[in-house]
Amino acid sequence: MSTAHVPLVVSQTTTPELAAYYADRPQVWRNIWYLMSCRVGWDFVFNIVGPLMLLRLSTVGVSTGTIGLIGSINSWAMSILVMYFSWRSDHTVSRLGRRLPFLLVSAPFIIITTALFPFFATPTNLIILYVVQILFMDLKNSTFALIPIDIAPRAELARFQSLYAIIGGFITFVAMFWGFRSTSVAPWLPYVAGAVIMVFTTWSGMRIREPPIQAPTMEKWRPWTTLAVGFRDRRMILLMLAVAMIGSFSGVYGAWMWLFAAKQLGLDAQTIGPALAPAALIPVLLGWPIGWLIDKVGGLKVSIGYVFIMLGTCYLVTTAQTRVDIIWMSILATISSVLSWGPGMIILKLCPVKDVGSITSTSAFVRNIYGGVMMCGTGYLIDFCGGNYRPVFVAGMVMSVIGLVLLFVYRDLMDKGGAMKTAPDVSQATRGGRIN
Repeated sequence: MSTAHVPLVVSQTTTPELAAYYADRPQVWRNIWYLMSCRVGWDFVFNIVGPLMLLRLSTVGVSTGTIGLIGSINSWAMSILVMYFSWRSDHTVSRLGRRLPFLLVSAPFIIITTALFPFFATPTNLIILYVVQILFMDLKNSTFALIPIDIAPRAELARFQSLYAIIGGFITFVAMFWGFRSTSVAPWLPYVAGAVIMVFTTWSGMRIREPPIQAPTMEKWRPWTTLAVGFRDRRMILLMLAVAMIGSFSGVYGAWMWLFAAKQLGLDAQTIGPALAPAALIPVLLGWPIGWLIDKVGGLKVSIGYVFIMLGTCYLVTTAQTRVDIIWMSILATISSVLSWGPGMIILKLCPVKDVGSITSTSAFVRNIYGGVMMCGTGYLIDFCGGNYRPVFVAGMVMSVIGLVLLFVYRDLMDKGGAMKTAPDVSQATRGGRIN
């Protein structure tokens, strides 16, 4: 009898201490609260400061191709750094835990560069500040981003992740609707105020109690060591590439939408922000249902809906002319952003708890190599097209469709080849290997 329709689930509670950690529901919810407080504060700031930095770089004469090249170099460097940072955090033993020490190291540099950014005007100085900031953001994102996976029971992971979408939706609405108006008071105000907010929300994040997982090692890190874990089953290469490619349109949209609205449609930040604000409330309505849907029906079916919604967004981007078009475009883009959890959740739900850092960083390695190529290529394509952003959105959409096709190819390989290969000490509650 065929068992291909049984999804792969890896046991998370491998020790009595870890089982007790997840069984303590008040502690789980306290951790979620501290995590949400920290993430909301940081994202509130960068919803405002991130676009303003790009607009400022463009205003002082940094070309679109150069901005794309900086992003690409960072992505390519990050493809290696994320593996090292994640591996190091997997094996860190400290009083604070595995991940929090890296937040403590990276936060000061990010906060300081944010506060200084509006007080420099030359391209060279701004690029230096920008590069320093994204380097330490890489350190933070490679390690602190693993905490949501660590502190939530795996069977409820998507639903816990959806809580952030709900809370973050309100915060993003406030940032978009009112945050950009602060530039009319003083150009430096959102940067300095953002730095202050990050100080307080970092303090909240440091109060998280990490799970009792310790994996000290005397082994020296080598890139191929991490990749050996992530690619233990060679079919995972195809899965990780498919997940990276499915997000192509979303990546292009996130990278260039603000400059597209400002440079090609002639809108200013005070107009763009409020136009995007209503869409930020969509995750408030859809966050929990989509999280429940991913947990129940699987990431593959959700990925199909994700790509179809992106097709609608792509059509609106290629025909947009006015502020109203931006509003409808952002609504569809936000719906697709909630659905975007689906492809990535396929990988997360396959991760053995002790190898979360290695497998997620291997996935990030693939995603960053691919994303760097897209960022560099689309940046120079915009310059080649004389400042026309629309062709890059179409290119991103084509790559997303190809990614979805590859995801189905991966599923068929799992059907034909049997269950996913894992380490001998990792239990599998499965009789097959098909994703759904």
